Amino acid sequence: MIRHKKYLSTVFVVVAFVLLMTGCQKHGKLNEGDCKLDVVLIGIPENFEDLPDSIKELCGVEVTLKNISNEKEYTIHLDYDNGFKVQANLNPGTYAVEKCVGNHSEVLAFTPEVQADSVTLQKDKKTKKLEVEIKDTNGLDDSISDIMPTKKILKLDMFSRKIQIDGKVIAMTDILNKDLSIFRDMDTPIEDIDVEPNESYKISGDEIIVEVYNTSSKTVNVAKCKVLSIEITKNIAILPKGVMFGQSLQEVCNAENGLYQTPDKCKGPLLLDYELDNMTCTYNDESSGDKISIRFNCNGWYVADIKYQFEVYE
Repeated sequence: MIRHKKYLSTVFVVVAFVLLMTGCQKHGKLNEGDCKLDVVLIGIPENFEDLPDSIKELCGVEVTLKNISNEKEYTIHLDYDNGFKVQANLNPGTYAVEKCVGNHSEVLAFTPEVQADSVTLQKDKKTKKLEVEIKDTNGLDDSISDIMPTKKILKLDMFSRKIQIDGKVIAMTDILNKDLSIFRDMDTPIEDIDVEPNESYKISGDEIIVEVYNTSSKTVNVAKCKVLSIEITKNIAILPKGVMFGQSLQEVCNAENGLYQTPDKCKGPLLLDYELDNMTCTYNDESSGDKISIRFNCNGWYVADIKYQFEVYE
């Protein structure tokens, strides 16, 4: 019995080693050959440079190439730090474009694409180029313009109950406006949604979730209900002082230079070096009872969710 266990243990170690080595062989290195390949992102709108550095540093593209002969895969990251350009030194061969995706689409959504299905490298010492193009440059230009903080929103108090959407500053209580882009393409138009008396209702449009409550004794349209909370899960709205998706923990919560400075409460890991869990920082307003909760993604410590609650009085 003991000998049988030792045999199984040996077999397990051998199989694990083989799987490990096989897995390693499938992933090639970008400097393993002499054939030069420039992979570059094109079509970046000029106003991209106007974005905060923290947001620009989150934006990028991941391209995966696969050698059709040995099936090795090569992952190339184009980002702000490398100027969205990487030179790979690969062995001769034909490389199929397996994947091309944008990173952190919740911060800045765009669709990258490669026109070529593959690229062939030869020992002629000539540098080849593989262009990754932004599919809708004009659309991205408009999206960036919409999330640039206006002077008005930057000057407002954090508990002013104002929010910037579509480049316009509006009262949070007026957010259920059918003319706003976030609710324009809903399956059921706002004017067709009614809420029963003394009932709450959540309406979601383009990654903004609004919870309301009908305080009246009769059924009314959702837009006439009392707004309880607004949750933002995508970079399409800006809070007072310019707080927005993608900003770093330091930019928002730093005691001296943060936009909102030291939070009233934090829930998350004690040490930021251990990226095990997200962190949520909350701010409370004693006079209104309002509460702002900002969740920071542990994979980079950037704003990944914002929730504004009315009259919580915690």
